[in-house]
Amino acid sequence: MELFQSGGTARRHLLDTLLDQVSIEYRRARKNYDKALRRRNRLLRALREGEAQRQDFFYWDQLLIDNGEILHQARAEFLHWLDQQPGFKEEYQVEYDHSIISEERIKKYERAELSTGYTLVGPHKDDVIVRVKRGSEWRDIERYGSRGEQRLALAWWKLSEVQYIEQKRQELPVLLLDDVFSELDEMNQELIQDAATRSQAIITTVEEGYPSLFE
Repeated sequence: MELFQSGGTARRHLLDTLLDQVSIEYRRARKNYDKALRRRNRLLRALREGEAQRQDFFYWDQLLIDNGEILHQARAEFLHWLDQQPGFKEEYQVEYDHSIISEERIKKYERAELSTGYTLVGPHKDDVIVRVKRGSEWRDIERYGSRGEQRLALAWWKLSEVQYIEQKRQELPVLLLDDVFSELDEMNQELIQDAATRSQAIITTVEEGYPSLFE
């Protein structure tokens, strides 16, 4: 549920967890990117104290750019695919709010980064916006969705992940859903149940009567 309640950090983590499973290249690029980001942030603080020079950034900047492009491409591919997946009964819209990293943008934020001591552009600043259609309008799930709507959208996301992993790896993963039926009405519970049982799924629930429905 943190996906729609804790800002971009949770959504980036969700993307990384999925894409690490389907791409060795992504996993390697993410580790290299994280290493370069930590090093560059230390250099920014050292530069502010007069203990580093701008030429010290060249290697780490290039490492960020090269690996950041790999992360952006993989995230964009998955989110474009996710945007095409039908909901249970709702229509969802997925927008990739990505922070482009390039030599030009690094140069643009040079002074601001020196002030904050933190790298301000790149995949670590990415976010994902999920909207649900209400009438003729698209509503941001994080800002305007009820907990039930958020839970239903999350189930849609996770069930879509199962399909994506199977498509990429030719393997069917095991889906774990803990107390997924909470805050959902009976109709939505049945929609999730029907979709989940098409996969290998382990589902926990406090609702009486559900064990018999999975037999």
